[in-house]
Amino acid sequence: MLHYLAQRYPLDAILFRERGSPDPRAALPPGLIQENLLIDLPYHRRGGLARVWRNLKRLRRDVPPLVDRFAGYEAAIERFCKGHRWNVVVLEHFWTAPYRTLLGEFSDSTVLNLHNVESRLHELSAQVEPGPVGAGHRRFAAACRRLEAEFLPQFDIVLTASDEDRELARRISSQAIAHVYPNAIPEREAPCVTVKNQIVFTGNLAYHPNQAAVGWFASSIWPLLCERYPGLEWVLAGKNPEAVRKYVRSSPGVRLTGEIPDTWTELAGSSAAIVPLRSGSGTRIKILEAWGAGAPVVSTAIGAQGLAAEHGKHLLLADNVQDFADAVGSLLDSPKLRGSLIEQGRSLLAEKFTWAAGWKALDRLGI
Repeated sequence: MLHYLAQRYPLDAILFRERGSPDPRAALPPGLIQENLLIDLPYHRRGGLARVWRNLKRLRRDVPPLVDRFAGYEAAIERFCKGHRWNVVVLEHFWTAPYRTLLGEFSDSTVLNLHNVESRLHELSAQVEPGPVGAGHRRFAAACRRLEAEFLPQFDIVLTASDEDRELARRISSQAIAHVYPNAIPEREAPCVTVKNQIVFTGNLAYHPNQAAVGWFASSIWPLLCERYPGLEWVLAGKNPEAVRKYVRSSPGVRLTGEIPDTWTELAGSSAAIVPLRSGSGTRIKILEAWGAGAPVVSTAIGAQGLAAEHGKHLLLADNVQDFADAVGSLLDSPKLRGSLIEQGRSLLAEKFTWAAGWKALDRLGI
């Protein structure tokens, strides 16, 4: 999105980070943005008790977690906006939507880029999380749905990651002007590496759908694969590995890499990329990256939702324990099947989910 906008407009940016984290501006190519405002969010303790206490207070106030996390910076944003007039303001993620009224005063049009439909994400999480955690997700789902109905109609354009999310946004508000802008990755060659006896899961391991996926796979599916394929390794590649360590502490053959500069090579060297998600919204970048790197994918239906991918052609789909284990096993046993899925996955990626494909969607919308 940033690269697309920078080709058409002088580009300014408002950025958030947790205080003490790396400066996000350092990750941007020089000259991509002109003026910028960096807002430091207060540091949050990541321990279980601290998170429970924060979310209990949010439940009492009926405010979704990330809407609460990013709230309260109107004064700083208004000071930055003074003296500016932009053709278009793009707000990333639903939790920035409450700033639309303020930013709309300084722009000709406003666009909301929904990476997820947050109410749906919480609804699905409530179905797989037990007890009080599930009840909390149900409350947050209702709070998100109320705010989505309020804010989505206020934007000139709402961008969703898939047709399914677009229709959901339109059901939430018949006045929402929703269009698909697919998640996408830049085109690059797949690495030429030797495939190892390993499977891989990638992503931010503190993201709660990823945590739940790792927990389910570790307790139910990984033991079956360890018994069937001695010496098989399961690689968990992504930041915040401490968030899932408890699920795999007693599991053999698990390697937590933490955040690595480029997951491309790790994916390319794996016999399968697994996506055992049972909750979430939007579409999964982890599948696009696996296709691009040349790793065959095994996913749940929810994990692959929105990608128009066919079972047995672009990836393998499995929603229960035995089927998922069998699907991974079929890739470990069959280089021919791996090769076919890799070829077709890369073909679908090139057709629909590269930067160029995404930019065409934005161009059609006149953004």
